[in-house]
Amino acid sequence: MAPRKKNNVSKTVSVSDNLPHNMGPVPETIKSEKPLKEEPVDSPPPESSVAEELVTPAKATPEAKKKAHKYKLNYEQSPFPDHHPPTPKAAEEVYRLLSKEHGQRKAPTKVPPPSATQSGCGEVPDLLDALLRTVLSANTSGTNSAAALQGLIQRFGAVDGSPNWHAVSQVKPEEITKAIHKGGLSVVKGKTIKNILNIIRAQNIERRDAFLKEKATGEPADVLATSHLTQIQKDAEIARIKDNPLTMAWVFEIKKDSDIIDELLKLPGIGVKTASCSLLFNMQRPSFAVDTHVHRHCKWLGWVPPNATADQTFNHCDLRLPSHLKYGLHSLFIKHGKICYKCRANTNPGSADWKKAKDCPIEHLVDRELTRKPRKKRKNLDSDESEGDSEGTSVKRKKTSGSIDFKPMKKTSKTTKSESVKVTLPKTKAVDATPSRPLRARAVKARAKSLQVKDDSESEDEEVVSEYDE
Repeated sequence: MAPRKKNNVSKTVSVSDNLPHNMGPVPETIKSEKPLKEEPVDSPPPESSVAEELVTPAKATPEAKKKAHKYKLNYEQSPFPDHHPPTPKAAEEVYRLLSKEHGQRKAPTKVPPPSATQSGCGEVPDLLDALLRTVLSANTSGTNSAAALQGLIQRFGAVDGSPNWHAVSQVKPEEITKAIHKGGLSVVKGKTIKNILNIIRAQNIERRDAFLKEKATGEPADVLATSHLTQIQKDAEIARIKDNPLTMAWVFEIKKDSDIIDELLKLPGIGVKTASCSLLFNMQRPSFAVDTHVHRHCKWLGWVPPNATADQTFNHCDLRLPSHLKYGLHSLFIKHGKICYKCRANTNPGSADWKKAKDCPIEHLVDRELTRKPRKKRKNLDSDESEGDSEGTSVKRKKTSGSIDFKPMKKTSKTTKSESVKVTLPKTKAVDATPSRPLRARAVKARAKSLQVKDDSESEDEEVVSEYDE
């Protein structure tokens, strides 16, 4: 989705107070502006820097609004309709066992205030702040995302513990990239943050203009989540947009959770996990957000097929799990996946650490083999045949006195031990190892000591190493 072109915005404003929703300082001129008139107005006069921002551009509506997102989610049917787990009873048992180990996990009754030291995954009161914090935490560690958050605060200032997103929105993506360079993927995330801020401003301009047009003509506003609003509520939203062109308070007016997720997924850089986390933590609506720990446990427990993607796991389990368990299971899977040695992504079954590790409380319920995959077979370096070209030929090493030749030949049927060919090598002081292809010194030495040439089906030493695919 192409970002909307940036308007020329004055960078100098006088500060007298803070905007709501942690969005930065209010320009002095806004407080002295006269209220909007009742007659039709295409756009407010550019009396201040913020008013200049709110002048409707030729194409204020982002293209993403017209298109469906790329994620294939079916909120009424699972992608695995014949896969019945998890049942409510099974989910209750897993929650009981993990909460006994790590403590109860219940959704808070009030969203906590924003942290200036941890980015988190949406546990803040403002929705835009929650989304952008989750972008900072994507594909990196908590330490790195916290460093990126601190970089934004140091560069652009803070408002009630969050970066001044209003100030961030007025700079080029390169400036954002410099501020978050310690967090990883700074170029991509810098552009994503800038694009999201541009789109949210454009959406608010569209909503404000639609409300003004409805007020003047009586024609109902054709924008999302407005049909149930009273005129007083619409006037309040016009005022809110004037004070804060980056507000996302209107999203809370959307009734269906699936419609909220669909709307958030239209934003650049926002995936299913981020949208689900925002719904769960910021908007306090039940949603089973699936990160890497949650995904791994769902597969081990057999709640989804072994080849299920994270998005499919969300789609399936969000339909199957009881709403009151979604927050708790999400939190407990993450906690357990970090603490339990046997349930970590990089665990090593059968090792000394594995044997002395603490017992897993859900050991009898999980099957870790479901997410293992074998590596490719590796041949012993001492084998007398090596892999050939893509046409199925092999290179047979023919031993002769004084030199070792390589003769390409077609693979033949396997022989038995009794059919193996014995070759006696005459004693020589040195072996002139000058083959047409390089040969490892170790293989030459082992071959010189060997008195028997075996078929590759016997000499091949197959080594199969299993690992978790996470």
